[in-house]
Amino acid sequence: MLRIKKVTAIKDKIHIEYEVSRPEDKFDEYSLTCQEEAGPLFYAALRDLRRFVVEICEFPTGWTDTRILVNGVSFSYSGANYTMGAVIIAQLTLVQSNAKLNINTPHKIEEFYHGETGDDNQLLP
Repeated sequence: MLRIKKVTAIKDKIHIEYEVSRPEDKFDEYSLTCQEEAGPLFYAALRDLRRFVVEICEFPTGWTDTRILVNGVSFSYSGANYTMGAVIIAQLTLVQSNAKLNINTPHKIEEFYHGETGDDNQLLP
């Protein structure tokens, strides 16, 4: 099994960290940095994550997301079923500061860990 741990696109480089499973529930870790541009669908997928940054970070309703640049996503896998969780990595262009604000969304999981329940706000949108 191969699972992605982190994907980022910063300064014309694509960086991917991933794991490959081995026997006895162990994983080998690998990373790859590439100078080659990804296909347009990759960048479109990152742009599509902007609305989730707005939602998860509780920015005001109707707030424009055009100042947000999503740089990547960090993934985690926990529990008996390796439940996936994610953090979106982004930057917000500040108008009055002539700078960018780095944003890491709160960690959200795709489903509750095996046999657990909780607040739906813990789940990915």
